[in-house]
Amino acid sequence: MLKRFVLITIAIAILSCSKPAKTLDVRLAEELDRLDASLQALEKMPLPDELKSVPKAHRQAVARARATTATDLRLYRIRAAYIGVEMLAFLNEQKKAGESMAAFRALWNQRKADFDAKPAGRGSLLERALAEAAGNRAEKLFTASLPYAESTDAFTGLYYFAEAEGNLRFRRFVESLPNEGEGKHPDAGAVRAGLEGLEAKTLQKFEGDRSGRTTIAVSARSKEARELLEQNFVDGAALTLIESRMLLERQTADEGVPAALLALTRQGAVASAKPVRPASVTVTLVRWPYT
Repeated sequence: MLKRFVLITIAIAILSCSKPAKTLDVRLAEELDRLDASLQALEKMPLPDELKSVPKAHRQAVARARATTATDLRLYRIRAAYIGVEMLAFLNEQKKAGESMAAFRALWNQRKADFDAKPAGRGSLLERALAEAAGNRAEKLFTASLPYAESTDAFTGLYYFAEAEGNLRFRRFVESLPNEGEGKHPDAGAVRAGLEGLEAKTLQKFEGDRSGRTTIAVSARSKEARELLEQNFVDGAALTLIESRMLLERQTADEGVPAALLALTRQGAVASAKPVRPASVTVTLVRWPYT
């Protein structure tokens, strides 16, 4: 009896000393504070001329995310600030790797395993979608950074490496967030049909603008969605599809993105009618890898 009483007392003491888990709102607020502090430090450091105006844009992104009251939307909006700040931080941390190809290759080989790792597939629908999209982009940019450095110079390759690193760090941040329930996955057939419809509309737009000003960005984003779908990252593909539609329709307001992603989970597979294609055209686009 005494032994049982002692065990219960110890258990109560441990529970009373343990810290309560932080909520998603608290984690996001802490991260915005950290990004703000990182920006302050980066602004005091020498940056290449072409990057000197970049911290200001990231500061605006931090302020925009901080002013957002809806938790899901704040998480979605923190992405731009997070990737941008971490990209600059990486360029500052690894600037020696931009001074020679030998140093660049050494860093690239050292970090390759980190970029080969796949997303954990945990968290809410939006969290999984953000992690998958960032992971795919990180992998592609990292892979491209080496041949790009070899065809230009080490610093230019390091810029793409830094963008890959920013995406990887964001993916890991999202995967570290408190798991507040698993959301349903969108239907892969519905996402595939949506992409087919989007590509048909993109070709129609291209017919009216052969310069590609309104369609190149959409084409690049659609390519990402296809890559995600091929890897069975349906959540990330669905999010990227929504963003592609917004680009095509020139929507700047993103308030409806989390709701639009959730709506795709209620949409079953649809047999897509063969899209009406515009007159046949031949298009050659050079992309490295998402431009």
